[in-house]
Amino acid sequence: MMDKLFEFDPKKGSGSYTQVWFVDFSTFNLDDETQYGPMRFTDSLIKDNDEVIDSLNVLCLKIRSSDVGYPINVYGTVIVRDRLDMKCNYIFRRNRNNCQLVESEGESLILTGPTRGIVFCCDAYFEINLKIKQDKESEDRQFSKTLFDVDRARVDYRVKRQTIVSRLSEMDLIFAYVKKALEGAPLR
Repeated sequence: MMDKLFEFDPKKGSGSYTQVWFVDFSTFNLDDETQYGPMRFTDSLIKDNDEVIDSLNVLCLKIRSSDVGYPINVYGTVIVRDRLDMKCNYIFRRNRNNCQLVESEGESLILTGPTRGIVFCCDAYFEINLKIKQDKESEDRQFSKTLFDVDRARVDYRVKRQTIVSRLSEMDLIFAYVKKALEGAPLR
């Protein structure tokens, strides 16, 4: 299984993991979506001994450059995994029939998540798997495919930018570490 998760990236000139590899594959399915949804504690009372925890707030994922020019139709997934359950918490998910048109550098992907707040007690792991739609599915190109982590010990409380170089792209992930965060959602 681990061999499938390690791929050569021609832009980097080296191999790297594209998904988390340090889980027990006999009990863990990489495709399982987090079972925890938003607003889990909406109807709960906060007690004196309850604690709020730190979170990671993803602000945007910006296309810095494309090796194939523009416009491009992008689809695929961007997942963040955290220590709550290590399962898929999608921040971007579009299928081939629902691509996002990116017309120039500097455009951001329209984030579709996260499904719930990102628990940031140690590390957060980002898995990017984005493709460019061509006329035929067999001709689609891998735009970005990589795994990287954000380590809480190396992050302070300001807005941060992490540049991701992979395959045919460079992207900027812009995020903020929120200490003692509370998850909120608008009422309908």
